[in-house]
Amino acid sequence: MIALWILLALAALIVLVCLLRVGVDAAYEDDVFTLKIVAGPVTLTLLPKKPKSEKKKPKKEKKKKKPKKKDADKPKKQLSLSFLVGVAKLALQAVNTFRRKLHVDVFRLVFIAGGTDPYDVAMLTGRVRAALDGLYPLARRALIIRERDVRVGADFLADKSAVNGRLKLTIRIGQVLGIGLVFAVRALVLLLKDKTGKPKKSQKRENATESSEERNAEHGT
Repeated sequence: MIALWILLALAALIVLVCLLRVGVDAAYEDDVFTLKIVAGPVTLTLLPKKPKSEKKKPKKEKKKKKPKKKDADKPKKQLSLSFLVGVAKLALQAVNTFRRKLHVDVFRLVFIAGGTDPYDVAMLTGRVRAALDGLYPLARRALIIRERDVRVGADFLADKSAVNGRLKLTIRIGQVLGIGLVFAVRALVLLLKDKTGKPKKSQKRENATESSEERNAEHGT
């Protein structure tokens, strides 16, 4: 009975971990870039880094080790072109499977065009608005956007343009693990096929031509 309860507790824990959302929270405000890693309720700040108060002692210079001589006689293992093409196709398929799984919890962008020439400021404002209007439908097809706040304006008295924004992307751990496991198995199958595959016809033809040339050289033709 106790073992059953332990198994149920482990299963519940795995389900909770798979439902946990992880992602990144990036922001650019007042010329400062902020980057955070989000894992459920926990947030870890990567940028900007906090200044270190304690001064570290200068490290002693380590003696440089002499580089080891590599064996030139050993042939390097090279992956075939078919395997590389297969992996590239799998990568594209993996990117496509993430559609509608990434959540944009927050997307905020404030762009205020500025400059010395009013005509250039007005043209820049129009171009930015047109670009955002064209990108938004594409983003809605691939992502689930929850909170969106986009504002574009012009300040004819400002010397330069100003940009402030924030983007928070999250996805469930279970979705990442499921997609990664499927495509890892497919890549392994491709690798096994590449290793156990038969030699190509082109290689057989090259070997045949080399042997015929050797025979001609022996007969003096």
